[in-house]
Amino acid sequence: MKAFRYVNVWVFIGIICLLAVANAIAPAPAELLETENRMATPKPVLTAAHVFDGTYFGTYDDYFADHFILRDEWLRINRIVSALNGSSGGSAPQVVTFEGANVAAKWTPDVGQAVVDDSYADGSTTQKATLQMTDESSTNEDEARLAEGEAQQFDNWGKLLIYGDSVMEINTANPEANAHYAAAINAYWERFHDTSNVYSLLIPTQIEFLEDDAYREMSASQRETIDDMRTKLDDGVQFVDVYDVLAAHTSEYIYFRTDHHWTQLGAKYAFEVLAEAVGGEVPAWLNTLVPVDVPGYLGSLYTATSLEALAAHPDTVTYYKGLPDHEMEDEAGNRIEDGNVYVLRWLETPQKYGVFLGGDRAYTQIETNAGTGRRFLVLKDSYANALTPFLTGIADEIIVIDPRLYTDDVDHLIKAHQITDIIFVNYALVNRWDGYAGLYEGLLAPEIH
Repeated sequence: MKAFRYVNVWVFIGIICLLAVANAIAPAPAELLETENRMATPKPVLTAAHVFDGTYFGTYDDYFADHFILRDEWLRINRIVSALNGSSGGSAPQVVTFEGANVAAKWTPDVGQAVVDDSYADGSTTQKATLQMTDESSTNEDEARLAEGEAQQFDNWGKLLIYGDSVMEINTANPEANAHYAAAINAYWERFHDTSNVYSLLIPTQIEFLEDDAYREMSASQRETIDDMRTKLDDGVQFVDVYDVLAAHTSEYIYFRTDHHWTQLGAKYAFEVLAEAVGGEVPAWLNTLVPVDVPGYLGSLYTATSLEALAAHPDTVTYYKGLPDHEMEDEAGNRIEDGNVYVLRWLETPQKYGVFLGGDRAYTQIETNAGTGRRFLVLKDSYANALTPFLTGIADEIIVIDPRLYTDDVDHLIKAHQITDIIFVNYALVNRWDGYAGLYEGLLAPEIH
């Protein structure tokens, strides 16, 4: 019996050693974790300061978790087990915790500055999806309190609502982050208004238009978030309000059910508003585009939950043929893929939303024959990926910058490319945290006095 115990010990040690070796020799994962839409934590630099203030070991834990061998498979199994453990077996709405969508990974809110030496990350934790509420009784209690008009505060940071065969992020109000976001956009206006127009699009998400009042009101009003930000913009910044046009088309397929993004149909409606703001009219060629449907898409929020109700009703990704001629390039002028804003190979993968621009890249440049004399700089999150293809008909050149990935300043781009229009495109939930404002400010070159 004692010998058997020793065998157990050596087997356990052997497994630990095997995992250590496997992690050491495994290929590094992608810098951007596609299934969570956030940056992988970089390996921290060992310094005395970081050891003594505790940031080194905490960040190394996050780095190790992000780079663990077969990480996505372990997370998938964990989500399935967690869902089974908490599932009531019914179809009642559920709330789950979640981290990942559009995370701003280069910003450290607790110290109020962007991480510039990249010796440690922002402490973003591994994505979680854990069941919080599934039983009918708690659901009815929440509905009753809302119906009675009680002032109710939901601790809904980083949570998802599973409603029927749809999953959607719950918004939380953050007035300070909203103000900071507006201030960041104002900084661009103040610096570049002599040469460039500045536009802002803040896009509401699916939960804002949920017909069930009880569950919609679990989420902070995005109309209020958007209006609050708008009032803080300088008069020179042109706010492009797409809320009403999306509200008018909620009976159509303008949002995915298993993903936090809008569909390209939703982006198309928003483009009409933007085109009028920029050029005074909606281009006629927009009505000649031909939709192409690709079924079988289970998006990032399905990945977070692995619920069968979602898997049984996958989404369809639609893109539009017939765009004006264009060429998509990287910063060195090399063609990206085949030069098309639709990277069709992504449609053969689980991350089908990557068909738009080929996913999130630090820098993308698109040359067109539009002949409008306009040159756009698009500063964005991934909501802009579905919108940008339509810009090929109203701008001669489009530069797309993802502040989560781009490490240079944009001042030289604006000057070298003679940018006429700077367009900020984000979904409204970006202002639940202070990160994106800091990232945008970090793209501005330091002023020399």
